[in-house]
Amino acid sequence: MSRNIPSGLLTAELQAEVVLNRAVRFCADRMYATPNRVLRRLQLGEPEPHSTLRYAVAKGIGEYLKDLGCGFRAVYLYGSAMNGDAGICSDIDLIVVVEHKLDQVSNLLQRLDLALVVSYRTLLRSARGPTALLDVHIVDVEQERRSDGYGAVLCSPETSPVCLWRSSPEASGAPVSQGPPSVSSVHG
Repeated sequence: MSRNIPSGLLTAELQAEVVLNRAVRFCADRMYATPNRVLRRLQLGEPEPHSTLRYAVAKGIGEYLKDLGCGFRAVYLYGSAMNGDAGICSDIDLIVVVEHKLDQVSNLLQRLDLALVVSYRTLLRSARGPTALLDVHIVDVEQERRSDGYGAVLCSPETSPVCLWRSSPEASGAPVSQGPPSVSSVHG
């Protein structure tokens, strides 16, 4: 049961352990290994499983934000996860595009980060690890359009962020082009 919050954000919580377990399974599939083997390689600090895990976690965050709707427009990943050199203490570099910057969005992303850090340390059975797992930069659609601030990073060849999720034009309220009528509808 959700209650109305002034920002329009739902009171849903990300199940961090579910996202991380899915990410481990994603790694196992990608690396043709068992989940236990992936966990061992993660505990050893190997870059390949850490980069792949962070990619999968970022995808999970994108799915979560997509389901919330409420002004989320896109999620981009860049940095060590995309470069293949992530380690145990590496964060996940994200740019989240929103309709409007709101304190509630920042607070939500901070809660996600806290839940993920706790679950990440539990998963690796280690007190060693990052104090934050997410390094999120929030960009509003106007900054994205003007390539201002982190909006400029979105089109930077040095950073080359990858779009993991983008809302459809219908979801953002943009007019949808229907295109020309088909030949069959014109002639009968």
